[in-house]
Amino acid sequence: MYLNLLVVLTFIGSGAVESYVCTSQYLSKIDPNPYYYPSTWMESQPAPMLDNNQTCDIVFQVPPGYYAKVIISSAIQDNASHFGVVDTANKYYLFVLFFENPYIGWSLDYRINHETQDPWYFSNGQVVIIVNTVSPAAFGLKVTWQQYPSGTPIRSGVGITPLVLNATKDVYSAEFSAVTGLSLTAFPVEPKNYLSLRSTLISEGDSFNGKFVNSLYGLFYSQKQYFSKSTSIYIVNVAASGVADHLLLQESAFVRNIKPYEGLNCPPSSTCTKQLSGGKTSSGLVYVGSQTQTILDIFIDWDATLSVYFGSPTDTNLYNTYNGTTIRSLLPLKYYSGVTQYIVSSGNSMMTFKFAD
Repeated sequence: MYLNLLVVLTFIGSGAVESYVCTSQYLSKIDPNPYYYPSTWMESQPAPMLDNNQTCDIVFQVPPGYYAKVIISSAIQDNASHFGVVDTANKYYLFVLFFENPYIGWSLDYRINHETQDPWYFSNGQVVIIVNTVSPAAFGLKVTWQQYPSGTPIRSGVGITPLVLNATKDVYSAEFSAVTGLSLTAFPVEPKNYLSLRSTLISEGDSFNGKFVNSLYGLFYSQKQYFSKSTSIYIVNVAASGVADHLLLQESAFVRNIKPYEGLNCPPSSTCTKQLSGGKTSSGLVYVGSQTQTILDIFIDWDATLSVYFGSPTDTNLYNTYNGTTIRSLLPLKYYSGVTQYIVSSGNSMMTFKFAD
């Protein structure tokens, strides 16, 4: 995963600040003290000025039992320069000046055009930070290594009843298991400002030393549910956010064949429209939260159906099924808080929801 953090800063006149030349670094072992690049920079200072036409990599390791907290302060002022990070799950974050600028090179996972010093967190493995400038830029980096939280982890199974985890509010470690594996879908409090999800790290297996999957931030950014490769998943939140970001965990078998399947992430007390490009098989939306949802309008194929479930989409949790030929005559349709699933049997669909307390 390439992690590029772009902070839009006011560039200081070249006569006031001396720029530096970027040199590649390889850190083979952790340091008990924070690592700064350049060594003269501190995060309380503006990002140091970087000379034009610079290319370098900063590579560091995160050993088992540890995680890395990374702060980058940076700014670019042209369309060709970029910063990037490949994380320990081999996901690539690219930070550029504009979204529309094409970038050819690595397989791009995430593109972001603005970043502050909000921390990022990485589990065990190798992290590569890439710096590539054409015009003068600004770049400063801080890395600290810390051991994972100690204490007895939470352990819970997931079955016909889905589990909703308060994912970021407190520091914790937890293992979850299910017979057919687990499906994970994130629901941040602020769907357009979900930086608090960065501190929640997900690994396969029954400990934080398993294969690192992604942060919850990366999973939500992908707008896809994640299916575990084994029957267990291990989740660690290393920094308390104090907010109620939620993570929905379900038995994989119940939702694996629903494509697309998306979280119904709309601002609280709003009205929003969601579209699903389904095919011959089912597609769906899932809501997790404390508000009511009212379907104000819906378009599905005449020979399709909409099934509403309270909980995972199983026969036991089915509330009602509506035919495509008659459902619009029944509107509005109101459903209550909790975990509510809207599964369309086939074809394309569009639904407009109103959320309220």
